[in-house]
Amino acid sequence: MLPHTIITASAGSGKTWSLTVRYIRLLTMGAEPERIIALTFSRKAAGEFLNAILHRLANAAGSEEEAERLAADVENTALTRADFLACLAELTSRLHTLALGTFDSFFIRMARGFPFELGLSGDFTILDTHGQALDKERVYQRVFAPDGTPMTERRAFLQAFQQATWGSEEVKLRRNLDAFISQWQSGASMTPNAPRERVCSAASASFRKRTNQ
Repeated sequence: MLPHTIITASAGSGKTWSLTVRYIRLLTMGAEPERIIALTFSRKAAGEFLNAILHRLANAAGSEEEAERLAADVENTALTRADFLACLAELTSRLHTLALGTFDSFFIRMARGFPFELGLSGDFTILDTHGQALDKERVYQRVFAPDGTPMTERRAFLQAFQQATWGSEEVKLRRNLDAFISQWQSGASMTPNAPRERVCSAASASFRKRTNQ
């Protein structure tokens, strides 16, 4: 089997070509498609990667010239059109089992497979940009709307935010509030048992220090 390799290169330098050839080479060596993990940072890149693999296999399966070119790329000149056709058939029959996607989707699958070992419960997912915006809007509605939120908690948050953004123009309120929540969301979720007043105090102290620099 091939040794592990790290490819670091800038955009447009041929990473997709290198990864595609490596993936196909593993297939021709007998690796099970579902046992090959190929991850990227975006869905678009993952889709392009899969398309590139299928495209090269299909071309090699339909053309002697393309088969020879791909065989040379995967460093096995004994491969023929029939070999690439077999790889293509094997791959397309297992598309639903492939571990080819984004890092986020792979980690979610792993977490859902071992929720108790990871101390997780209930269903969960990774929010996309739209989902994050909707969640922020729900936070704002809960903070500012008279919906029964304890007044002490609301006052603590508003006071912390006012102190943290002291001197900012009022027209930047929403932008500053977005930045404030983004800054402290992860910290608050990692310490769910901490008193809200303590989290707000820490947030305001940090923002005051930053704005005074």
